[in-house]
Amino acid sequence: MTTLREAAQQALFALQYHVEMTWPVDRTTAAITALRAALAEQQEPEPVAWLVDIGSSKPRQMHFFSKVHAEEFAATLTPPRVLTPLYTAPPQRKENSNE
Repeated sequence: MTTLREAAQQALFALQYHVEMTWPVDRTTAAITALRAALAEQQEPEPVAWLVDIGSSKPRQMHFFSKVHAEEFAATLTPPRVLTPLYTAPPQRKENSNE
């Protein structure tokens, strides 16, 4: 399944190829500029909650909707625990751009 970001990147690549192979057209150049701007300002998703693994003889976990509360709770444990962000969907992998 192709994501909207992947589709936009494919469209950007196709438009850039078109410009390289033909004469630049104002609408094509405008579309390239708009796609680049939209892809650049697309923000990373924010976590919706935080998980603290209490870890004892049985695996137990606590969930918090506030990072501050999760950090405060994790600091009270010995040894302090690491927070794991939870998302509604997996974060997109970062792609290397060779532009």
